[in-house]
Amino acid sequence: MKKNIFKNELNNIIKEEPIVVLYILGNFLNAIMLRLFTTGHLMVRGVLFDLGFLIFLGFLSFIIDKKKRKIYYAITSFIMVATCVANSLYYNYYGSYVSVSLLATSVFVKDFGDVVMDMVVRLCDFSYLWLFIAIGVSYKKNKITTARNKLRFKEGLVISLICLAIGSAMPPYNAFSRLYKLWNRAAVVDYFGPY
Repeated sequence: MKKNIFKNELNNIIKEEPIVVLYILGNFLNAIMLRLFTTGHLMVRGVLFDLGFLIFLGFLSFIIDKKKRKIYYAITSFIMVATCVANSLYYNYYGSYVSVSLLATSVFVKDFGDVVMDMVVRLCDFSYLWLFIAIGVSYKKNKITTARNKLRFKEGLVISLICLAIGSAMPPYNAFSRLYKLWNRAAVVDYFGPY
């Protein structure tokens, strides 16, 4: 009985709001691609944190007015795609992930941009941009039909919290210390995701 309710609700979301499903799955796929292109492996804990965070962001759109959702999806997708591209580029050269404080120094790249283009940039670093094209095509084909829906947001919040709780309960427990100190950014991305 409960499986049928869950399956019906999932089918309703896919039919009524395919953009939300594309947003969640697209950004989730980008996070997986980032890990596979850089470190070459996935950890279940990090995947659960990514999934929980993206479900929360995707279902957060249900409490936003439907006319403003397009802007919400564009801005948040841009931030997450930029995060993936920056991390991929940085990892190619330094073997670690970028931090917010290092982004402030990126203005100096223009002084030696030729070296960056020759030594650091690979074609796979821009494979994350597919999400913009997919969301744009999805907007042309599917109009946002549902108005604000706080119940659906609450359902997504519960699923998100379950994913985050399961991820938090998984060992190693010293991962939270790494998150706090940020001295090993590769471990932080492995355990908590790039977002």
